[in-house]
Amino acid sequence: LRVSVSHRGARSITADVRIPLPPGAQLAEKTAGVQQIQGQLVLRPTLAAEGTETLLELPIRFALAGRFTVPEARARLAFEEGARSIAPARPLLVK
Repeated sequence: LRVSVSHRGARSITADVRIPLPPGAQLAEKTAGVQQIQGQLVLRPTLAAEGTETLLELPIRFALAGRFTVPEARARLAFEEGARSIAPARPLLVK
């Protein structure tokens, strides 16, 4: 799974990113800064102020084949109030 996260504010921030997994999917190996909690991946990356993308590649293992709709992913500021971002739900084909 490739995740791209960026921030275009005046200062660096820590984000709280939650990415739901489709049925039968799980984190394939221990990855620094990533946890799997109740069927979703939880990340807390620090994002630079200048809008530089942070690209993460996460190993995912699929136990089921089929067509799935992956629910929307959400991101927000980790330690303060602010706007939330939503990545729309997407179709996924696992062979």
